[in-house]
Amino acid sequence: MIIQAQAPTRISLFGGGTDLPIYADTYGGLVLNFTINLRSKVTIYTEEDIWKIHKNTFPPKGRKEFMDAFIDGFKYWNDNNIRYQSECEAPLESGIGSSAASGVAIVGAINKDKKLNMDKGEIAERTWEIEVNKIGLYGGRQDQYASAFGGVNSIVFSHDKVEVNPVFPNFVKNIYPSLALFYTGRNRSSPTIQEGFKELTFDQIQILNQIKQITIKALEPLDKGDIEKVGNLLDRAWRLKQRSNKGVSEPWIDKIYEKGKKAGALGGKLCGSGGGGFMIFIIKPNKKEEFINHMKFQGIQWWDFDITFDGVQARIL
Repeated sequence: MIIQAQAPTRISLFGGGTDLPIYADTYGGLVLNFTINLRSKVTIYTEEDIWKIHKNTFPPKGRKEFMDAFIDGFKYWNDNNIRYQSECEAPLESGIGSSAASGVAIVGAINKDKKLNMDKGEIAERTWEIEVNKIGLYGGRQDQYASAFGGVNSIVFSHDKVEVNPVFPNFVKNIYPSLALFYTGRNRSSPTIQEGFKELTFDQIQILNQIKQITIKALEPLDKGDIEKVGNLLDRAWRLKQRSNKGVSEPWIDKIYEKGKKAGALGGKLCGSGGGGFMIFIIKPNKKEEFINHMKFQGIQWWDFDITFDGVQARIL
């Protein structure tokens, strides 16, 4: 049997950090994000089809231990002799949740094969649990839930539940044309940065409170397509994020951001927890092509993307 599953990566616009359990369980978290068509895909070969590939394969920087943690977590070895192919259309450790998307795809494939009938929320939660408890990756839940559900969402986190709410029906028409995604050329070190959030200082709590308030303020302009207001709020949130934890930003990252601002960006941010990877900017639509060309001339790599409303998908081939 051959089972294939895929799941999208995500871009977090507002609220990143407030989804960490150490904050969300006490104060409540709120994240606004959307998924994009840079996907992680896993193909699992079992039974007589195991011989169709010679060995397990991984994306660059992918680790066998990552896949094994999920397979062991479901006791999959006990049921099947398997081989697998794991691939991703975006670099790992680049701030757009590619590792979580890989985990969601793996769980989606196992769910399909073992007929577990897990819903998207259960797939997201199980993925997060394995990443944290078996692999040791400290982080929040937004990546897994975004990847499992897909689309443009407001995700609310509390001590006992996660709510995924589809929002902004006009997002593709009003906001997407103003967004530009760039790869900084250096990957980040999320585990190291996230370690700084295992115990929150008073200042960190205050900053995360402010980030959450900005997220709430962003709901209306995102809904109305107020590009300038969204850009201003993105800029404010990024300045706060820079202060939230050591390693979020570095001088070379700051230079890229300031180049973007000078070239006409209304606002932007580094994707993910910081340290490198992708950076998203918002620009007036009539200035977007000029902005992209300017940044490319500066040696910063532009990545085309589309918003996708498909979450995790699995099928038997």
